[in-house]
This record gives sequence, structure tokens and C-alpha cells, in this order.
Amino acid sequence: MESDQSVSPVEKATNDNINIGIIVLDHGGFIVQWNHWMEKYSGYSKSHVLGKSLKAVFPELVNQRFFSAISQAINSGSSSLLAQSIHKSPLPLFDQNKVRIDQAIEIHPLKTGTQKEFHCLVQISDVSLAVRREKQLRQNALDLSQLVNEISESESMTNAIIAISGDGMVKISEDGLIECLSPRAEEIFGYQREDVLGLSVTEFLAPAYAEQAQSFLKQFARHSTLMGMGEWRILEARRKNGEIIPVNLNLITTKHFDKRQIICMVRDLSEIEASQRALQESNHALELALDCADQWMWNWQVDSGIVYLDRMMQMLGYEKGSYESSVKTWRDLVHPEDWPEVNMKMRQHLDGYSSSFDCEYRLLKASGDWMWVHDQGKVIARDREGNALRVIGINQNITRRKLAEIDAKDATDKALEAARVKSDFLGNMSHELRTPMNGVMGVLNILSLSDMTEEQMEYIGVAKRSAESLLKMIDNVLDFSKLNAKSVQLELISFDPEEILEDIVKLLSESAKEKGLLLDYSIEQSMQATGKITTDPDKLRQVLINLAGNAIKFTQEGFVQIRLLKHDHKHVLFEIEDSGIGIPLDRQEVIFDAFTQADISTTRKYGGTGLGLGISKELVELMGGQILVESVVGKGSVFSFTVEDHTPEEQKMIMLNNNDHQKELA
Repeated sequence: MESDQSVSPVEKATNDNINIGIIVLDHGGFIVQWNHWMEKYSGYSKSHVLGKSLKAVFPELVNQRFFSAISQAINSGSSSLLAQSIHKSPLPLFDQNKVRIDQAIEIHPLKTGTQKEFHCLVQISDVSLAVRREKQLRQNALDLSQLVNEISESESMTNAIIAISGDGMVKISEDGLIECLSPRAEEIFGYQREDVLGLSVTEFLAPAYAEQAQSFLKQFARHSTLMGMGEWRILEARRKNGEIIPVNLNLITTKHFDKRQIICMVRDLSEIEASQRALQESNHALELALDCADQWMWNWQVDSGIVYLDRMMQMLGYEKGSYESSVKTWRDLVHPEDWPEVNMKMRQHLDGYSSSFDCEYRLLKASGDWMWVHDQGKVIARDREGNALRVIGINQNITRRKLAEIDAKDATDKALEAARVKSDFLGNMSHELRTPMNGVMGVLNILSLSDMTEEQMEYIGVAKRSAESLLKMIDNVLDFSKLNAKSVQLELISFDPEEILEDIVKLLSESAKEKGLLLDYSIEQSMQATGKITTDPDKLRQVLINLAGNAIKFTQEGFVQIRLLKHDHKHVLFEIEDSGIGIPLDRQEVIFDAFTQADISTTRKYGGTGLGLGISKELVELMGGQILVESVVGKGSVFSFTVEDHTPEEQKMIMLNNNDHQKELA
């Protein structure tokens, strides 16, 4: 076995050395733990069953109560199942003689670290011997006394009964000599009957009882009624190998002619003690599992108001004896802000309006701090009128998770507020700058129509180009603020993409011609056959203009080509290739960030805000696609992006959603 650092809490709780069966099922009902005891009595190895359901391992298993208990533990962590026992032996488990064993089964939920998911711990104890012995000895103690009295005149019949009895029985004389013993008695004491016939019964007794046995038996033979005939007595017996074991004895007397005899029925208590130890180990395993999960159980007797909450108080840091085990104690520890919700949910469950009690709230620790707990409980007993009599439940310490949630929410709120402020600022500034810039553009247009010298016209041209560049920057900032505020929606239209490509080439042809660049487009043959696509044409146009315009701006000689290709049955692919300056490999991942360019010298030489690619990336993702770049410095770049080609049904659904959203906002 590995060191403790590599052993999980569940594996500690399912130690193969304990004499009980342990099965752990995950949230999906599949086996994740199967100890040696289960391998022994089921016949299936751990490697054979891991990852399977119990139904797959035992196809003949049809016990609905068993499966229902497991389902409730996994799906709801129902507190009523924490002490559930099933004595109908549902699992097909067999001993070495192929005899099906009697089982005591307990099913418990195990918290996994997430708020709504549980594992399930199934514990099985073999109570076959205890069950059989209890039934047999209880019945035989009554039947045998009657049979022995009826045939007490027949010595041979008495011996025959003892010989065929399945119980531990020893017939002794009033002098304490062994006259007959049953096969079961041979098993208990480790002797063959031929070895002990005629010997003193003290051979079967521990030394502490042997000295008093002879005189006691003589008195009992004569005064059995006064000395408690038929009463069970506990004492220590001795096996042939010297082992001392606890036994339970029941003595009755018979009479054969004038000869008195004593029939001693023997019960081996070591088997019962083994069952008790198994039960204690089972409880210890449960406590260990709960401790590992930082959980504890509680038990509320509603009619008396008593709540057994020692473990809870210990977890909160209170010393035993410093509090009363009452519902008032628990009530006073609940945070005042949380109490109304806790009280309402508990009241609803007690009155039968909910299947269980489930609530998260704070409890006051002895240190004065607050502990967050996830509390689940269930009524397991009601009176004839339906009033709750008993509620059991389980608490889990979730302080760390709740504090992390609170911190995360605070950080998210701050980030959202900062983003909102930034978006509002950019939007307002863009609008404020656009108004005077439109005025400047208007005046420059008027001046360009008036009679002016060639030098003055050149100055006006410079001013006009600068104003247009600045106005384009303002438009980019406004687009960026809208995208950042998530206020842009798709408008799906079916259209021919070649029309957009033609318009873009015409729009940018003058800029390309001024630099002597070849600008054209191409469409894959399969796309020409397909014809129209369905997406937002305006946003597609904006992305293509941004990418093609960038390609022209950063290309001094050569070409810029736009290509439309079929990507898959759901997307189409656009590529913009140029023979420009290229982008260094270490800058290709950041160029799509807002206000970022490949190199600071690029901004000085070519201008721009660094928003074009960031806006393009946001628009492509809004259209259900992805944008990528491949580039080699000095040889050029290829920007490629996909957009989703929507079906008519998807187009209709998005339009309906947009209309609903507008109605909600209105």
C-alpha cells in the first residue's frame, strides 16, 4: 500500500482489513471502491467490477428498495438513508459452501466537494451465524425442554436427539461427567465425542469456573427450578487448544428412572462479538468517511425538543457540558440574517410541503467567527396525524467554498463595473469627437469647391485625409465600445458573398492602385455552386474591409488577394493574403488584442489605433467563427477566418430571440 499522502479518505474508510463489505459508488452509480471482503463473498475481483454499475455486476438483483435507497443517497443525499438498515439480504453473496449469507446493509451519502453531487457508501455485514443461532436457539430452548420431558424415560432417545441436533448440546450426569454431546458442541469446544465421554465437564470450563462447577451441578440437578432452569448464563469456556471463549449456557434437567441428568445448551458468543465488532468497525468507517468530508450528523426528537448535536458543537469549538442538547441551542447559533430562510424551509418540511430540508446558512463558532454549513435533513417518523416525530440530517462545513464564492462575486462585480465605466467613457467620447470632426469635414469639403491656388488645395487635401483618418479611428473606438458592452446583435440575411467581395475590391482599388498593388478575389468552385450563405453581411463586410485594408496598408509591392473557400458543412472560410512586411512570430498572438500592433515602429510609420484586428476578432466570434494568422517577416501574411453559415431554422430562431430580447428591454 502507498503512503498516507497517496491514500484517499474513502480508501482509508474502506480498509481491506475490516471484516465488512465496502462498496463506494460515484455520482453516476458506478463502482469506484470494492474491498477484499466483497471480492471474497461475491466472487468478483476489484479489477472486474470497477467502473460498472451494481446491476451490471449482479444482473439478477431486483430489490427495488435497495436501488431506491442508493438512488436517493446519490441524487439528493437524503438524510433518512444515513441510518437505513436492510435485512432482506438483497445482494447475491455466498460463503465458501455456496450458501447465501444473511446481511445487514447500511447506505450513506458521501459529499464530493461540489454542492449537488454525492457518492454512495454501501456497508455490508455478514450476520448469517448470528441470525441462524438466534432463531435456532430460541426455538430449540422451548422445543427441547418439552421433548426431553416427554421422552425422559428413554435414554437412547435422548442421546439420539442430542446427536442429530444442530445446536451446541452437552448431556452430563449430576456428578458432572460428560455423557453425550452434539456435533455443534464438538465444533465449539474442538473435541470429538469419543475423546471426552466419561470425563468431567470441567474440561470445557475456564479455570475460574471449574472449581465451582461440580458442587453447582449437583445442587442444580436436585433444585433446578429454584436455581433458574431455562435461564441463559454467560461464562467463559475453554477449547481443546486452550483458547478461552465467551459462551451462553442454558441448563435443564431430565430424569431417567431414578437417575438425574443435565442437558446443557451452549451458544458461542464469540460469533456475536465478531458481529458486534464488525458493526463497530462499520460505524467507525462511517465516522471516518464523514470526518474526511468535514461532515457530521444530527438527530432531532421533535416532540421533546432534544437534538443530539455533540459532533456539531465539537466542530464549532464548544466544550461538552457547556450547552444543552436542545433545538433552542441550535436556533441561537444560526446567524440572524439566515434564520428566516432556515426557519421557513424547516417548517415547510416538517409540515410535509417539501421532500427534504436543504439549506445553507451560518453557525456561530466558540471563537466568535461564523462557519458556513450545508444542512440536509429528512423526517423519518411521523404520528398518525402526520406530525413530525423525528428528523435526522447531516451538516457539511462549506466555509472555504462560500468565502471563495463571495470573493469571486466581489471581483466579478468590480470587473463588470470597470468594464461598464470604460465602455461608457469610450462610447461618450466617440460621440463627442464625431460631432466636431463632421464639422471639420464639412468645412474642408466646402473649401475644396472654392477657387484656391494649387498650394492651398494641397493643404486642404492633407487636412481632409487627416480628418478622414481621425474619423475612422473614432468609428473604431465606438465599435469597440459596443462590442465590449455586448450590445451588438446578429442580423442574419441570405446573400451572395461574391457581391460583397466585388464591392470591397472596388472600394479599396484606388488605395491599391496608388501603391501599384494587384488587388483581386477568388471563389472556390464548390462555393460558386452553393450560391448564397446566411450570416450578417454588414459585419462580414466590416471584417473584410479591416483585413484587406490592413493588407494594403502594410504591403509596399506585390499583391493582396481575398479568397472564399468551403470549410465544412457548417462554416465558410475567408482568406486574405498579402506580400507585405509580415508579422514576427512572438507578436502574432497579441495583435488581436485591443490597442495593440505588431511593433511600436509600425504605429509611427503606418498609423492606426490597433483596434481594427481586435474588432475583427470580436465580430468573427460573434458570427460563430474563429480568426487566425500565419506570417513570415518580409514575405507576407495570410489572415483566415470562418463564419457560421446558418440554416433557415436557425435564422428564424435567432430573429425570434432578438425580438424577445428587445421586448424585455423595452
